[in-house]
Amino acid sequence: MLAFNLGRRYGIESAAMRYTYVQGPRNSFFNAYSGIARRFALRIRAGLAPVCYEDGAQRRDYVNVKDVALANLIALENPASNGLALNVGGGRAVTVFEFARIMLEASGSTLEPLVPGEYRLGDTRHTVSDLTRMRSLGWEPRVPVEENVRQYLEWLDTQAGTNEYLVEAERVMKEMGVVRQVDRQTKSGSPQ
Repeated sequence: MLAFNLGRRYGIESAAMRYTYVQGPRNSFFNAYSGIARRFALRIRAGLAPVCYEDGAQRRDYVNVKDVALANLIALENPASNGLALNVGGGRAVTVFEFARIMLEASGSTLEPLVPGEYRLGDTRHTVSDLTRMRSLGWEPRVPVEENVRQYLEWLDTQAGTNEYLVEAERVMKEMGVVRQVDRQTKSGSPQ
């Protein structure tokens, strides 16, 4: 809203870009919050199964960084984007559990995803973007989630010393209370 208000006030064309889960090569493995691709890939590379929070049925919309760059260019160059909030996503809802399986398969691993009854404080249950406005500008996501995973793993293979970041990131998130155990005594009903 701030960008739109300033844009109108000073005659500057403005668009708001809203990205869902951006992934791809060079997605930092240093940051505990840099995403599921980092977390799952580092665990699999360390011989550990990926851990799916909640029940693994949360739906996400993973988008490749190259698709995001193209969306930005299209919005920048197309006057029809002025005043619009534009969602940028991968165009396909994928559950966290399905994402774990895609990453395991791409890694050639026989491990199975774990669902230990943990959750991450503040996570949204489902995040899937409506791409109607971006598509009306001529944009379409081009990189499917399977290719996105392959590109990330290929890049990660060129990096050294990644295990220490996995251990530290998981320790910090639990220590800060970001990752918590489900209280099974007060839990009622089945997952949605």
